[in-house]
Amino acid sequence: MKLRKKISQNFLPVWSRIALAAAALENRGVPRLQRPIRIAFVKPASYRDLYTKTGLFDKELALSTPGRTGPVGLIEPEFNAEHFIVHNSLDEECRVSKIEDPSRMDTHHREAYEKHHRRVGAVAIAPDAIDWSQYDAVWAFENCIPARITLRHPSVVWASMLEYHMHPKFLSYLRHPPKGYDVFFTQACGWNLRSTLYGKHVVDWPYTLAKSSTLSRLFSHVSREQGLFMTEVSHDLSKTAADAKDYGFSPALQKRSGVRVPYIQYIEALARSKYYLSPAARRPLWGNALPEVGSAGCLILANPWQNWNPYPIAKKGRITSIVKAFSLMKELNNDAYKYSALKREQDQLIDWHCFYRPILGLLKVAKECKRRQALSISDLF
Repeated sequence: MKLRKKISQNFLPVWSRIALAAAALENRGVPRLQRPIRIAFVKPASYRDLYTKTGLFDKELALSTPGRTGPVGLIEPEFNAEHFIVHNSLDEECRVSKIEDPSRMDTHHREAYEKHHRRVGAVAIAPDAIDWSQYDAVWAFENCIPARITLRHPSVVWASMLEYHMHPKFLSYLRHPPKGYDVFFTQACGWNLRSTLYGKHVVDWPYTLAKSSTLSRLFSHVSREQGLFMTEVSHDLSKTAADAKDYGFSPALQKRSGVRVPYIQYIEALARSKYYLSPAARRPLWGNALPEVGSAGCLILANPWQNWNPYPIAKKGRITSIVKAFSLMKELNNDAYKYSALKREQDQLIDWHCFYRPILGLLKVAKECKRRQALSISDLF
């Protein structure tokens, strides 16, 4: 594990530089949809993260997550989305989700496990309880709907995603989709070196699907302050506060620690903060937090060479030291035009990489699907 971490730390800057160079060459566009995409987002009952409510994808459902934000962008008008939780299936292609054994847990984790299953037990359904043909696309997290069911609905584009990008099945799914599925979502949000392995069924679709304004609109009642939000930073909070004072201001400092705080409290802290700082991560980061904090309205000042998905960071926001971060913040606080320009650049990056690009990728795969004429989504091509 230590060797893998060391290799990642040394290789990651090369990966990130190539990824950002490729991203700069892309032609960006906005999908012209005649109507919203009818999509169902489905997770297995064993999956403890993301939404505990089911039904129409609205604000109440989006805020029911106990942990990460997830695809909150499904609330946007480009989608007509619903969420379902299904009981785990024993079919071979469905056996990718981690099934926990409560008998091996300590009291704290066992209580959390039991609480989760009581909560989802009331809303979980059988995978064949829904007429999936009413949707253009079904995103079945970790293949939670068996192929024997997906094959009964040829008008649907079936998509899957694995939570862990180091999962043993991940590389094989880049070459061939899971049994019974048309599309594999990578969790990436831009071209990267691994894209050379992609089959035509692969779409870069981030775990945090969102527009730059999605979360800030949901938390529009929260007043933006001059604060900072920090995470995964090697500086301790007291030293960072002292450094901040040296640069002439005393921001309110927030830090999401290893102890999971309630989700709404976490997003409200982001919505209050003007800047998000991550110039010196303790480990290589996948980058799921970047669209999350950007969508909440924070200006991202982070080290792109420590992120596998650095795409949401604006060019001048690519910061590699806490001193440079404070210097830039002082400059931006004294120049509203520069701040607005940098924020606008970041918003455009998030909108493209974390929302419009994934949609266009899904439509492209559907357009090239052998069942193209049978797909209900075909009227959107």
